[in-house]
Amino acid sequence: MSGKMTPLARKKALLLAEGALLRAEAVHEVHQVKVGLSIIARLLSTGATILGLTRRRPRPLR
Repeated sequence: MSGKMTPLARKKALLLAEGALLRAEAVHEVHQVKVGLSIIARLLSTGATILGLTRRRPRPLR
């Protein structure tokens, strides 16, 4: 071959490149979801700790 791609080979190469790009985008989105969930979990944990600390305080004597 003289370096030119057949239309079928070109289409296959484009589809493979598009698939790789879509996979990379999906991996990035999954990573962002995991980061978001870890932030939410940390906030919930902190809130639970704060609530636990405020509930455990003894009542002042009158």
